[in-house]
Amino acid sequence: MPSLRVRLQEEDRAFRHLVAEAWGLNPPLTALEPLLQALLDPERIAAMWQALPPVALNALHELAQHGGRMPWSRFALRYGEVRDLPPSQWAQAKPHLRPASIAEALWYRALIGRAFFPTEHGLQEFAYIPDEFLALLPPPPQSAEAPRAWGREAEPDAYQHPRPSIGPGGLHVLARVLGRVRAGFPLRGEHWRPWPFTDAWWFAYLEAGGLWHARGGVQAETARAWLTQPWAQAWLRAWRTWRDTPLVNDLLLLPHLQPEGQWQNDPLRPRHRALTWLAALPPNTWWDVEAWLADIREHEPDFQRSLDAFDTWYLRDRRDGRFLRGLEAWDQVEGALLRFYLAGPWHLFGLVDVAQREPNGPITAFRVTEAGAALLADRAPDMADPEPTPMNWHAPGYVQVPWRASRALHYQLARWMAPDPPTPAGLPYRWDGQALRAARGQGLRLEHIRRVLTDPAVAAPEPVLQAVTQAWHGRPGRIERVCLLRLPDARALAALRRSPLRRAIREHLTATTVILDAALYKDVLRYLWEQGFFIEDRCSPTESPHEPGDEA
Repeated sequence: MPSLRVRLQEEDRAFRHLVAEAWGLNPPLTALEPLLQALLDPERIAAMWQALPPVALNALHELAQHGGRMPWSRFALRYGEVRDLPPSQWAQAKPHLRPASIAEALWYRALIGRAFFPTEHGLQEFAYIPDEFLALLPPPPQSAEAPRAWGREAEPDAYQHPRPSIGPGGLHVLARVLGRVRAGFPLRGEHWRPWPFTDAWWFAYLEAGGLWHARGGVQAETARAWLTQPWAQAWLRAWRTWRDTPLVNDLLLLPHLQPEGQWQNDPLRPRHRALTWLAALPPNTWWDVEAWLADIREHEPDFQRSLDAFDTWYLRDRRDGRFLRGLEAWDQVEGALLRFYLAGPWHLFGLVDVAQREPNGPITAFRVTEAGAALLADRAPDMADPEPTPMNWHAPGYVQVPWRASRALHYQLARWMAPDPPTPAGLPYRWDGQALRAARGQGLRLEHIRRVLTDPAVAAPEPVLQAVTQAWHGRPGRIERVCLLRLPDARALAALRRSPLRRAIREHLTATTVILDAALYKDVLRYLWEQGFFIEDRCSPTESPHEPGDEA
């Protein structure tokens, strides 16, 4: 840090006069050398530490914890601004004796200065403690050295509807996604609801884990090794992948944010800072989400971007098109990112349980799990590989795969079955003719599918095996909603077949009944009325000008 000499050389004799008065020097000294000698007296400095208000001493301790300096914008947000008073007003305002803020009290005692320092974003203005004062600053109280637990415990109504972590079950979701990608199926949010991930987030995560590449697709060898890795190791590896990769830029993958401009962000900086706050919380204690966010906003609002960057990072809210600039947009940017951490990676990877005040409402409470405490300490959770448990097969063509099944099974099933949203009991799948045809197009063989289905851990019933075999070799049956047209006689059908609207006929059932293309049925209805055929529309509700019985 700059020395006290550098700090005072920047000021004139009038300012040094105020500094001397603030230190209680009588008569006040204005010449640089005598003032330096007086201010650097160890006994006088010790007396100053005793005389400072506790909050002012805390401000110095916070600067010291950051290496003696802090961005000026953040320091001013925490401890107030220094008024831009001209020297002509000093005699009347007496800012050194009647400071308007903690920052001003420290400023007119020369205990802090302002200077520009190089950073990764260019030159930035910092508040700093002069070297001599920094060296003699007494240590903070022991309690100040412990990690700060922001926020407070939640009231019971905030966790009336808990959603416990699925523990290592998050690896099942990952295996399901990997199987969908391998089969070339589209990723859709309902496959992993209620986690708030986008398709782009999953692809970035899979690439970070070496499981997928944009040009090479699923990396078979890496995927095979991961699918067979012991559970505890795979869990720790999956967690470390997100924790340590810059490839997953969570902020830019939030669906409501549209970045614009040339600015760049560091996805690791906010992620690692937020994890230190999570690690400071007591395990198995419900914590209030809003109080936690409010405390972070007050004390560490710039955990992601410096306060100077709040007006230079151009982010547009896709929902209403407005730009999110300034500290007033903190909740829509930084707050949204922290909420994503809670509901997304932290919950998926088993670090936290979450809860809601109302069903389907926002997350209002969370708590660190025992497994989460281990992961935060960079240890694999204490667990053994689970024993296989029976799968629950339901007609028609629906199976509930329990959370304790193998990851490889989820990977396989996701390649030829359609996934349904997770349930507390596990991940469900259902048979789908399109998925089965796509699997055949990917080069899978019926023998491969039957081998999986007849595995003792799967034990598909014989009717399921018969149905799959039949669908594989032929066209599967289906139930579907159709638009059925019943005509009054064969003349009406003949008229329709002679018209340009004959393209609307999808299938003939009888001489007076056909299935129509639903998108064209209103055109068909209008045409037949124009030809003099009475056709009743039961596909859509119609408005009646009056109810029966309204006649006079």
